[in-house]
Amino acid sequence: MALSVLTVAAMSFSAAFVEPLTVENRTRQPLLITPVGTLYGREHKAPLPMVMLAMLPVLSPRAGPFPLGPDESVTLHYNADDITVSELVIEDERGHTRQLAVNPEQNKEHGPLAERYVLEDIESLPEASPAVLAASVAARGMKAQGIVLLVLLIAPWLAYWALRRRVVERKSDPPGPLPK
Repeated sequence: MALSVLTVAAMSFSAAFVEPLTVENRTRQPLLITPVGTLYGREHKAPLPMVMLAMLPVLSPRAGPFPLGPDESVTLHYNADDITVSELVIEDERGHTRQLAVNPEQNKEHGPLAERYVLEDIESLPEASPAVLAASVAARGMKAQGIVLLVLLIAPWLAYWALRRRVVERKSDPPGPLPK
């Protein structure tokens, strides 16, 4: 349980690195959006570490893809510590993947050029590069990390509650017969 408390305290520190990213779909078709990042000082592309809540940055069990219907927008929050968003991978209903570069200076320690990106004509965007596409595919498999973290945060508290309840129930039970 102490580890759970320390983890929450450490996560509140990492809230300073949480950045919003809003994507708006003005096309006439549903899209799947996967944000991809570049690690600081390296050219390696990786899924962005998404968080569930901006103020308590619990790692989300989902890093992409995020469905986005026509004329809808979504705001995602990610932990920008050691990674910056560099591309948005956009998949249309036919399965074609395109990329929108959102940070031309990817190895600099700053965020994207804007917090909001509007998608109007995805056909004019270049196809996703192999490295960006690989990071997009890897984002689909990141569910386990977030789920394990949530279990580690919540399980000690549930165990404590169950044990405490059991002790209270035992104290309220009438005493049995004395042994002879």
